[in-house]
Amino acid sequence: MKIIEVKSLEIPEIKVVKFARFCDNRGYFTEQFRRSELFNHPDLDSMKKIEFVQANQSYSKKGTIRGLHFQWNPYMGKFVRTISGHMVDLILDIRKESPTFGKIIAYDLPASQEKDYDEWIWIPPGFAHGNFFKQDSIIEYFCSGEYSPNCEAGISPVSRDLDWSLCKKELKDQFDEILLVSCMSDKDRNAPSLSEWNKDEKSKNFIYEKLGPKKYKTLFTGGSGLLGKEMQQIMPDSLYPSENEFNITNYQQMEDYLKNKDINLIIHAAAFTSPPLIDKDPIKALEVNIMGTSNIVKLCFKNNIKIVYLCTDYIFKGDKGNYSEEDSVFPVNKYAWSKLGGECAVRLFDDHLIIRTSFGPVIFPYEAAFIDQWTSREHVGIIARKIKTLIEKDARGTFHLGTNRRTVMEYARSLDSEKKIKNISLNDVNFKAPVDTSLDCKKYKSLIGEK
Repeated sequence: MKIIEVKSLEIPEIKVVKFARFCDNRGYFTEQFRRSELFNHPDLDSMKKIEFVQANQSYSKKGTIRGLHFQWNPYMGKFVRTISGHMVDLILDIRKESPTFGKIIAYDLPASQEKDYDEWIWIPPGFAHGNFFKQDSIIEYFCSGEYSPNCEAGISPVSRDLDWSLCKKELKDQFDEILLVSCMSDKDRNAPSLSEWNKDEKSKNFIYEKLGPKKYKTLFTGGSGLLGKEMQQIMPDSLYPSENEFNITNYQQMEDYLKNKDINLIIHAAAFTSPPLIDKDPIKALEVNIMGTSNIVKLCFKNNIKIVYLCTDYIFKGDKGNYSEEDSVFPVNKYAWSKLGGECAVRLFDDHLIIRTSFGPVIFPYEAAFIDQWTSREHVGIIARKIKTLIEKDARGTFHLGTNRRTVMEYARSLDSEKKIKNISLNDVNFKAPVDTSLDCKKYKSLIGEK
């Protein structure tokens, strides 16, 4: 089994495993499962103690909706793939006190004879599982517990109290379309709602803290900077080595520093951040922001360490604002290109959290502020606490952090309404900056349950 990629979905415990097919003019061959490779993969730690004890195959006609099912005593995790047809998987978090409790996501798993890869999706215990079918389909799934008819239950997929906010819109729209003509068992359609199930004593079999969020021993790069000093106040147990101890341009020094420290999370905030200075010295930006970040990623690969990368809102072109995590990036200056280069390196490592944001001191430090540049900037104290929240929730992927769209002048006045701050225009400076890099932060708000 040659694993090409392991990625986490919107709920990070859900994993997709992409594995290779070996194709030629006769067709293809694939080794779809090998225990030793799968269970020893560095990005699948949660599966290391799993033993699959049952394998099922299911045929469903086009328009069928199944689920949402789960089991306890024994708990059952499922490892699912589509053999033929087109299936979309549905996963609902039913773990009490989980940060994503009640949220449902979907993942598109069409079968294709033409692709040079195939995919499994791993749904661990603690989640209700279902699917809908856009074509006549056959699926296969391995189970980590034998079927127990007296310890199974379900939640109706049409329950009105399911939270679809993390689900990709196109997949939710497809579900709604199929719902109009769907074939669904009476048992599934009339299953309890989420709130009804949550009142049932049996729901206490699924408690988030029993599984527990991962505990991290953290190293922070850039500890002498503005954000680093703030993080030291709210995460005092983390390590904050100086540049002399842990220089990100010196890989061997970093590797030596980590010995015997049992670090499993690196928050990488060290960077060369001045746009006008980078215009004068782009080589330093290359060495620090791109090559230095690549060294951090290499270190994380080698030592199985999760990485949190602090990126910037400046990676967007700035022509429209309110950018979401899915919007295209297009830097307009060399500083932003160098930070995007670092982000590209981080994306090569699956166990990552990318945070795009903008922050400043608690007191606005300048005499003038832009009146024609828009931002979602907040003061460092707020951003630091939001970063800590994402870490505590073991978030993965890309998140935007900030406030509602406003000019830099409005941001400055929000910090100190009494201070006399002069107007300045982007036309008055000798470096290029994007006009509107305000951020859409709905993904973060959804994760923490904020409207």
